[in-house]
Amino acid sequence: MNPRASRLLPLHAALAACFALTACAAEEPAVTAADAAEQAAAPVTVEAETAAAPAPEVAKATDAMADASAITNGWEYGSTTTDYGEASTARIVGSLDDGAPVSLLFSKDPVTGLTAKVEGLPGPIECPRGCRAGITIDGGAETSVPASRPPADAEQPVLSLRRPIDLWRDLGGASELQLTLPGERTATFHVQGLDISQLPGTE
Repeated sequence: MNPRASRLLPLHAALAACFALTACAAEEPAVTAADAAEQAAAPVTVEAETAAAPAPEVAKATDAMADASAITNGWEYGSTTTDYGEASTARIVGSLDDGAPVSLLFSKDPVTGLTAKVEGLPGPIECPRGCRAGITIDGGAETSVPASRPPADAEQPVLSLRRPIDLWRDLGGASELQLTLPGERTATFHVQGLDISQLPGTE
């Protein structure tokens, strides 16, 4: 073998190794940058998903506030203009002993004055020639008022309470009303938040 050629072989091998190392070094930063970009993007996605979903504690607090608002503002008020003046109503929904819904409706009419009715009672109402309804406010002593029912062919069974203005005024500032109805049934109403000025002339 030519001595000069044998001296060149190690040089060629060294150059080839150098080129190989340079190529590997050039490829490494590209892979590292891609990995870094992918890792940096992952936390952003997680944070975005976390921000989009409300925390369980916040959701519970919101539900509790909604419930409190429903109890406090359970009264439903309405008014209608008639030929004789303005007619106003105030309604609160309660429940019977078995959980069935029932409502107490106060109506202020410019002609008939103030009336109070218990609506939604399951029939028949045992009050053929008049009866009495017991009234208990905030656990106090029970009183009673005369009551009556409409004809048997009425679309919805209701029980009318006499002396409604006394009951209306007594409910101002009260929290709970219990009505003992014919048939040994009790209706309970959470009446807090009543605005007695909603029926003008009955304050």
